[in-house]
Amino acid sequence: MADADDIRAIPRLTTDAERRHLKGLTRTVLAGVNGGDAFSPVTRVEKAVLSKYGSISFPDHFIPLDVAVELDRFADAPTLIGGAAAMLGYRLVPTGDADDAHQLTVADAQSVAKETSEVVTLLLTLLASGKKLDAADRQSVMKEVVEAKASLYRVVNKLSGGAA
Repeated sequence: MADADDIRAIPRLTTDAERRHLKGLTRTVLAGVNGGDAFSPVTRVEKAVLSKYGSISFPDHFIPLDVAVELDRFADAPTLIGGAAAMLGYRLVPTGDADDAHQLTVADAQSVAKETSEVVTLLLTLLASGKKLDAADRQSVMKEVVEAKASLYRVVNKLSGGAA
């Protein structure tokens, strides 16, 4: 009978770098939605397991596809699914009425302004305090950055006609 480590000897179609990238995307999106505490109540996975999905300390624990879709919906941006599509050489294109779906609105500009200014405000506040950033500070900044990226992603998507 083979031991449990034999499974790792089987050649895989993803590289170590790609798997680390998926872990990083998972960790980033989870941080952006206030972590497993905020997300676990709306999915089938508990906080501790969600943490494993983003941790390189658990190299064989990856977020299941249905949970990745839920997390992207919860974060309001297709970060995980888009990252996986990019690894395969594809890009996501939104469905719907092309004319309406790709029109920039004042709300888009307001969202970008709000979300990016929250990043800048938080960074300036933390840096002005003079203290060394701790894990909670980094998580707070990461949350704001992910929200800003989601807002910018929507604008890029509209500007590119859904080819982002």
